[in-house]
Amino acid sequence: VQRISEREIEKLDLSSWRVAYAGAEMVHAAGLAAFEALLAPRGLSPATLRPCYGMAEACLAVTLSGAGTRFRTLAVSRRGIAEEGRAIAPEAASDEWAIVSCGRPVSGTEVRVVEGDADLPAGRLGEVLVRGPSLFSGYWGEDGPGLEAGWFRTGDLGFTDGGELFVTGRRRDLIILRRENHHPAEIEWVAESVPGVREGRVAAFGLPDAGSGTETLCLLVEVDRRAAMTSDQIETAIRRQVQDETGLAVARIALVGPGTVPLTTSGKIQRGEARRIFLEVTTLDQ
Repeated sequence: VQRISEREIEKLDLSSWRVAYAGAEMVHAAGLAAFEALLAPRGLSPATLRPCYGMAEACLAVTLSGAGTRFRTLAVSRRGIAEEGRAIAPEAASDEWAIVSCGRPVSGTEVRVVEGDADLPAGRLGEVLVRGPSLFSGYWGEDGPGLEAGWFRTGDLGFTDGGELFVTGRRRDLIILRRENHHPAEIEWVAESVPGVREGRVAAFGLPDAGSGTETLCLLVEVDRRAAMTSDQIETAIRRQVQDETGLAVARIALVGPGTVPLTTSGKIQRGEARRIFLEVTTLDQ
């Protein structure tokens, strides 16, 4: 969506494209919709995009969306997820969070959502556990199988609805603000919509606040050198956008140049390393 030109699009005929699996830490509903809208005039079918959930430890697929229908999203309450860990209907448009279904488990694979060792009902947020014939037996160079009775604790958080899995993020990446759990991905998506911010180059994380006994929301943000706005204007716009769309106040922002926000080899944000860079950058500024 970001890189293809109109001239390149005009040459495409996508009418024979049947399947495009889309998997990520969280599948971005707006990203899928933008891709679909851009390429639909060139023959892309609404049923082609099929969100999924997988991991190297399962070699690779865990859940897949069904064939023949458009991908499914579920509108849930941000407050319900943050305060209660429940996927409930939003109270207002400002409370709405669209989460993409990653589909149902592939043949022979089982998925559970748990809190501790207890299975949770549909609509309750917990850790995703996986068991199946393609699962690994352990990590190279580490003692022990890495599994509990054949089940692998993924560290991912999610819930089920209608037998389908909805992934909300990583447990270790949760940001705890006033005893509420917030997922960084949505905050990052909101911040990167501000003009001058490089898409996919925002890291959100929490830093301890001794005074309040909770965490504060901090952002490491890459900006485009050609941005029309000044740094102060970009920072103000980010704060306003995040406040308006999520209801959260950003405590501190570090604006950095291209190539600063650390990514994995597959393009995922390394939030732990981003936190270290943020502390380094802000200390130097002081």
